[in-house]
Amino acid sequence: MSIQKALPCVLSVSLLALLGLLGMASGNLELTYPWSTKAPMPTPRNHISLGVVNGKLYAIGGSRNANVSTRVVEVYDTASDTWSSKGNTPEVGCCRATCVLNDRIYVFGGQTTVEGFISSAAYEYNPATDIWTKKADMPTARSVMSAGAVDGKIYVIGGAIEHVAMAFKTVEMYDPATDTWQKKADMPTARFGHAVSVVDGKIYVFGGAVDVSLDSLTTVEAYDPAMDKWTAKTDMPIPVFGLSSAVVAGKVHTLSGGNRYT
Repeated sequence: MSIQKALPCVLSVSLLALLGLLGMASGNLELTYPWSTKAPMPTPRNHISLGVVNGKLYAIGGSRNANVSTRVVEVYDTASDTWSSKGNTPEVGCCRATCVLNDRIYVFGGQTTVEGFISSAAYEYNPATDIWTKKADMPTARSVMSAGAVDGKIYVIGGAIEHVAMAFKTVEMYDPATDTWQKKADMPTARFGHAVSVVDGKIYVFGGAVDVSLDSLTTVEAYDPAMDKWTAKTDMPIPVFGLSSAVVAGKVHTLSGGNRYT
């Protein structure tokens, strides 16, 4: 499985996303190559989304602070270690789910600020033309969720209405070919701030949190889209919220995050 197939469907940018693309990531930090500092992102922000298309990383939206989100889109070229600006997102937002499919970047939900309006909006971005296109809204408005693509369909999983600490088990499938949504089997564990990776046609969900006041989760669950069925997997060694994941040589590697939401 290629990195591009598994890595783009992430909640937010982390160093792992960049290192995974460059073939540097490893679960126990025994790296194939040494760590190195790359050109900084021009616009400082957090809770951003990431899509990887043709060796370039697209950093989308995000928050400057709890009250100010942005529409900024900046692309990082791994070959030249340079950044450039692209067309802004149609709406300000942070805490979105993002997924790449057929060289298009799909952006779902999120919120206007860290404690702002929760969105159900869906957009498609074409890096070749630098054009955003509005798509059918998600049935369930939410933020801080993740997404994974299998067989041409995108599965948006979990999430929350973050500022009221309401986590979702919800799974909804988006079909870009028909611009339609379909409800799928709920995830056994309601959560947000989790990581998602795809291996061999199955979607694996790692960690996250159920409530802002509780410890993070060690829970790992796998979803089989062909069977519309969830299966419990071995827990992670430590509870982690806000983590990222990437697939390298058929194995999922997770990095960063924390034990508590706050």
